[in-house]
Amino acid sequence: MTDNYSRDSSPCEVGSLGAPIVAAARTGDYAGAARLLNRLLQTLQRELSKGRVAASDLSKITYSLETLLAMQEMKNWVAFADILEYEFLPLWQRLGGGPPVSRHDDTAP
Repeated sequence: MTDNYSRDSSPCEVGSLGAPIVAAARTGDYAGAARLLNRLLQTLQRELSKGRVAASDLSKITYSLETLLAMQEMKNWVAFADILEYEFLPLWQRLGGGPPVSRHDDTAP
């Protein structure tokens, strides 16, 4: 899987990296999912270091990421994709971290 993201990040990049990670995890491209997750985590670190997220929200993000990484470690890629798509990315979007999350849906026209 190739990615088209530059090394420079924008506040929306965390959200925009989500759909490709979910797609990679759901289609068996686990190396691609892991590589893009690394990029997402680096971008997230830069965004969170700006101090714009309240402590209570940071706690929610941390819990979601801990669960996500536990699923990756257990090689449970279905749960990994679900947590990313339905928990972490919507939380990030609600906190003002980017545009609404586009769901991965192979059945969409």
